[in-house]
Amino acid sequence: SFATGWVDWNLLLNHEGGPNHLGNLCDAPVLTTEKWDGLIYQPYYHVLGHFSKFIVPGSVRVSTSVTADFSDSLGKASSGMNVGASITSWDCDSSVRQSFTMTKDGGLMLLQGAGHPTDGDLGHSDSPQDAADGWSPGRRRMDTDAAAEGEAKPIELCMGRQHDPIVGSISLVDCAAKEWVGQWGVHPDGGMLVSTHTASLGLCLAVPHAYATIMPHGGAALTLADCGSSFDHTFFYYNANANTVTAGADYGRRCVTAGWAFVQSMAAVTPSGDTVVVVLNEAEEDVDLKVRTGANQGSRTLAAKLPARSIQTYVY
Repeated sequence: SFATGWVDWNLLLNHEGGPNHLGNLCDAPVLTTEKWDGLIYQPYYHVLGHFSKFIVPGSVRVSTSVTADFSDSLGKASSGMNVGASITSWDCDSSVRQSFTMTKDGGLMLLQGAGHPTDGDLGHSDSPQDAADGWSPGRRRMDTDAAAEGEAKPIELCMGRQHDPIVGSISLVDCAAKEWVGQWGVHPDGGMLVSTHTASLGLCLAVPHAYATIMPHGGAALTLADCGSSFDHTFFYYNANANTVTAGADYGRRCVTAGWAFVQSMAAVTPSGDTVVVVLNEAEEDVDLKVRTGANQGSRTLAAKLPARSIQTYVY
């Protein structure tokens, strides 16, 4: 989005997340207690502090890339993703968010991607108008027996069949919604993944080359492109042995990712010359990582172990 900052609309709300002029409930860094006799400082409050305390006015952002390895936890963790999440490209980290298997009918299913159909506000109706506008019907699916008992069964997640205008990329869909699940094959000329679904027949899974310069750390949204447009796009290849979908060699070591990478980083140089690196680990397990800041001759590498579900700031 090229954004350099944002405004957090709410600083303090009551214990329910209100009041609000629209009558809905929101989140905030600080909430009041139910009896109005104290304040609750949420993790979000402390996260903001990592930026406001260390990245002072006048700081200049510098490039950063992070290398993490979740191969030891593969098979034990959940992706934490759900229907409607964007399909993107990030540095390969062997995590469950980058682990896909090819189904017998050509779908690409997230191996440990079982999501909860009522998590978040990703639901859309099954109306014909929604379908005509490109919305994927059935984004929220509840098992009827479980629903009657007040529970929702986890669902399996697959890559969708076409570009989703809501998220700006291909998105995750419910594997049970067969009409919205993508179908993939191998292009006879180049070996890259090509859509065999009638809705996007003959188009290849791709990302514009422009993302290689504006997002060096990853995060490019994946879409579908003419398989002959290799000058403008990088294509992706399925590795059945590793259960990964990886980019062509000209785009670096990038893997197709459900949503976003577990580990994120950003860096800045302060007016006093300090380098500040903020790193987030969203995963449920600790991870060893290396963070590289700067470019070419001025680059530096930081090695650290980041605890599960934590954010840390390094200053050097």
